[in-house]
Amino acid sequence: MTATVDLDHVIRFFDGVFAALKDLEYFRLVRVDPEIGPIVWPNGADLCPDVLYSYASGKPIIVNGERVLN
Repeated sequence: MTATVDLDHVIRFFDGVFAALKDLEYFRLVRVDPEIGPIVWPNGADLCPDVLYSYASGKPIIVNGERVLN
């Protein structure tokens, strides 16, 4: 599957380590972790592949029968 995800919708409410991602120059430092697969930034921020898939596909993440995302 190939999709485009507007990560502004994903990170805009995050604080802490994710606050740096709001700076476009820092955001561009993104890489794919070759060992475990998520996209990562030098400060340790990462985005779970399941979260990205949920946004890309429109399918919700369900935990214990409750919708927790999307």
